[in-house]
Amino acid sequence: MPGSGFLADPWWVPFLWVLLLGHITNLCVTLYLHRSATHEGVIFHPVVRNGMRFWLWLTTGMVTKEWVAVHRKHHAFSDRDGDPHSPAVEGVLEIVFGGVFFYRKATRDRAMVEKYGAGCPDDWFERNLFQRVPFGGLSLLLLLNLYLFGVPAGLVAWVCSAVWMPIIVASFVGDRGRRTVVYPPMVARAGKGVLGSLKSTFGGAVLPLEPKTTQFEQIFRSGIERAVTEDASLAAYLASVGNSNNLLHLANLRELLGRGLAGLRAQGWIKDKHERELVMALERHVAVAARTAPRATP
Repeated sequence: MPGSGFLADPWWVPFLWVLLLGHITNLCVTLYLHRSATHEGVIFHPVVRNGMRFWLWLTTGMVTKEWVAVHRKHHAFSDRDGDPHSPAVEGVLEIVFGGVFFYRKATRDRAMVEKYGAGCPDDWFERNLFQRVPFGGLSLLLLLNLYLFGVPAGLVAWVCSAVWMPIIVASFVGDRGRRTVVYPPMVARAGKGVLGSLKSTFGGAVLPLEPKTTQFEQIFRSGIERAVTEDASLAAYLASVGNSNNLLHLANLRELLGRGLAGLRAQGWIKDKHERELVMALERHVAVAARTAPRATP
């Protein structure tokens, strides 16, 4: 078995090690904590999801429920009083270099964590490992670095990995209002979506992100389209079912939507302007549905 520090030379080996660990950590934060756990925009295979949870425990010590709660509250109070980490309120440099302290301060409000962290994992590993010893992973990472690179280089590599998240993944709103991410490899083109960004990052590799694949979706869609084209009675039946189940035809739809949006606004999930925008969008859709609805034949 190699002795301690056997990878310390040449110097670029620990340097690449830090970059590799940091990049994987950024992927886990962006894809799991942000896209999946916070916004529920993508569903990962349990093996992938639990692997990301373990990696984040190992390299950051962050608790999923706390991170999600802080970020959801950030969206509810973006760049105004109540935002846990707003560069517009606290200052860009304060958030970039001291964001972790704002994060820790926010998580001390356990009522906030319970409210905004709803739906996060609550299994045995979360209760007995990730939440009970949140910095246990960083301690293991320190020992691993010291073994691989020795005392000087291993300690420096561990410090760089520990401060990677608070500094490298910082984001802020610039003078022109555009959100800037301080980590070029994770900047994705607008409109490509999570799968497109991942394929670009990994050179076209396909990861088990969702329970369906593009090939399955194409086969399913083409099969439905072919069946509807070939069978007029099936097309008529599907059209009638769609019209009968169209929520836009409900007489009290605006009332139902208004109550739901008011509840979301009261809980801090949306702002007043978002509520007005959604109501206006509903009115436009109702008007379009009324104009395009099939007329009954006498």
